[in-house]
Order: sequence, then C-alpha cells, then structure tokens
Amino acid sequence: MRAVGTACLRRARDGAEFARRVARETGIALEVIAEEEEARLGAIAIAAEGASTDALVIDVGGGSSEVACEALGLRRSAPIGAVVLTETWLATPPLQSGGWPALRAAATAAAQVFPAGVARGRPVWAIGGTAVNLACCAGGFARFDVHAAEGAVVPAHAAAQWADELAALPLAERKARPIEADRASILPAGLAALAAVLERVDAETVRVSGRGLRYGIARELLDRYSPT
Repeated sequence: MRAVGTACLRRARDGAEFARRVARETGIALEVIAEEEEARLGAIAIAAEGASTDALVIDVGGGSSEVACEALGLRRSAPIGAVVLTETWLATPPLQSGGWPALRAAATAAAQVFPAGVARGRPVWAIGGTAVNLACCAGGFARFDVHAAEGAVVPAHAAAQWADELAALPLAERKARPIEADRASILPAGLAALAAVLERVDAETVRVSGRGLRYGIARELLDRYSPT
C-alpha cells in the first residue's frame, strides 16, 4: 500500500500533523509528496499506457498543475488548479477581486514557471478530470463519458474556448453540458489552468486520459511486487 497527499496537504498549515494523525489512528503512512514526485507519478501513469518517454504530460489537479517529460528530466509544478483558482477568484465572497478576467490572468502568470515551447515536436498528454471533461465538450458528446473520452485528441485552443464558454453560463446551464455535474462549479477554472499551460508550452493538440497520479502509484507497486 502507498498513500499520498498532494497540493492540499502541501499548502495546509497543519498538513504534517494531519499525516501524523492518520498514521496514529489508522496505521497508514501518509506521505505528503513534493511537486516533483507528483509530476513523476503522472508521467509513469501515461508511460504504462504506451506513451513514449518523450511525451509531455500535463496534470491539472485541484490545487496545482504539473508538467513532466522523462526524456528531458522535466518535473515542474505551478500552484494553480481547479479548486484553488475557483476559491480565490470566483467564490462568494472571493479571496481576491477581479472575477474571471483576473483568474485567467493569474493562471497565465503562474504558468510561466514551465519551459516555453517545450511541447514543440513531441506528443502532449493531459491527464485527470479536467482533461476528460474537456474531451467530452470538444467532442460534442451527448453526455459525459469517461470511457469514450479516453485517448481522444483535442485541439489545444479548445481548453481556453471551453473555459470561457462554461464560465459565462449559470451553474444549472453548465450542468446540462456533457460534463460531470459534481465538477461543474470548478471546471471553468480547471480549464483555464490547462489552457494557460498548453499556451505556455506551445502545444497544438493534446491527447486526453483519465489516468493520473494514482495509476502511476499502482504501476510502480505492480512492477515492484509482481512475479518476474
């Protein structure tokens, strides 16, 4: 067994104490992993699906976004994600003023930590819930379907297009689109983060997968303990 915590526990003032309490009360050793380890595990998840080590892997989560490329030794993170951007700019009341334009600008600024143009000439994958919902919208699905979205190739500009379109809709109308109802309130911010990263790395298209960090963990455990 391997249990990990990511951006939420990295950001929390009492993240380390929470991990210790989990260990005391459950016997589970909860690791609060670094950004680089989170990026590495996302890349492993996609490698297990047959992606080359040259692939650029983007993982937009709730509290952070990671970019990894094993061939380049690239593992980098930005503190932008679907939940943190929503809570900062779109909540009632928001932590900061400015609304949707300010959110988009903040995502663009944060994405500058990633190497410019690094996607040129290499395959690009986006993993996780934000990416799968994007594929359902861009593919014109009648309803959300994670299985049909798996492996879909989407134009990179679609992330920004759908971010703006969904952000302009009331929540009830948003839920009528082919997206997860439970993700409807945070999806525009997640797409804004993904759009900012795709623009920074200069991607033209992106292949989508619902597989993420937990699949990378499972892959390593299987490789470690499976009979040879």
